[in-house]
Amino acid sequence: MGTHEKKKGDTTIKQPILEMKEIWKSFPGVQALKNVNATLHEGEVHALVGENGAGKSTLMNVAFGLIQPDSGSIYRNGQKVVIDSPIVAQKLGIGIVPQELNLVPHLSVVENILLGMEPCKYHSKTFIRWGEMYRKAKEILDSLGENIPLKQVVDSLSVAQQQTVQIARALAFGARILILDEPTASLTLNEIRSLFTIIQYFREEGGAIFYISHRLEEILEITDRISILRDGEKIIELDPKQTTIDEIVKHMVGREAVKIQKPPSFDYSNKKVVLKVENLTHKGELEDISFELYEGEILGLAGLVGAGRTELARCIFGDIKPTSGIITVYSRKVSRFAPWEGIRNNIAYL
Repeated sequence: MGTHEKKKGDTTIKQPILEMKEIWKSFPGVQALKNVNATLHEGEVHALVGENGAGKSTLMNVAFGLIQPDSGSIYRNGQKVVIDSPIVAQKLGIGIVPQELNLVPHLSVVENILLGMEPCKYHSKTFIRWGEMYRKAKEILDSLGENIPLKQVVDSLSVAQQQTVQIARALAFGARILILDEPTASLTLNEIRSLFTIIQYFREEGGAIFYISHRLEEILEITDRISILRDGEKIIELDPKQTTIDEIVKHMVGREAVKIQKPPSFDYSNKKVVLKVENLTHKGELEDISFELYEGEILGLAGLVGAGRTELARCIFGDIKPTSGIITVYSRKVSRFAPWEGIRNNIAYL
């Protein structure tokens, strides 16, 4: 029998391919992890869920060697290991896809995937075997069911394609365990479906994933097991097929979730316009934006990362000067764009 299995009667019990036991970690004034246990099995997607500050990312940074625990043990295929750097983690087949991708934007897809692992001629780093580079990179992308042009500069790719390149880079290092930290935060619905397809490809090949997300609907859809962390402690482990979003939230916050009643429709009659934006444009970021904000109203601005929401807010406050357009505050046209002017117009920017 291999190291992954052991017999108990007629039942085959699979040992975890990664096991974290009694992990403790503190920072000045904060106990980030308190006796946390977490396991991962071959072909599994294990979700880590919790509020901000619950300890999810800290635990995964310990698994990848970015942070050293104060105490506790880590086992890879049943063997105790010390992961004291990301290099050690990569050698153990552990890869991470952080929320903030760390690719080299001005290099091509093939260069990013195999950066630092380039096949070279004559045992020298001077002459790269480009044919082999392209072959290896294509094999990795094919294994994910993706077809991204290998010569394309990474900076010109969509966020979803860049994320795929980051995953491919982890696989180039031989990763069989992936840590995905908020992988869908910046993706459209179609891009999320593509990511789920990649995850399915990876698990069918025997890979395993720790999956961090605040989107509970997708947690129930894509994962096999859910561990809930709160204030640095593992509270409970749930089966996604036998739980609900309300139950997950209850364990996350430590109490029953209160349903917020939707307020009645906003009554615009006899309401003054306090802010009017007309055809606002900031080259390369905003294009022809118009809307009105009424007294007593809450107006939401929605969009993906890079959609221009922050840039719009900064224009209104005066932190950015628009290329064209008109902003009117309480019937007074804004002519000078500077933060002090925004403050003078009774606008606060948080």
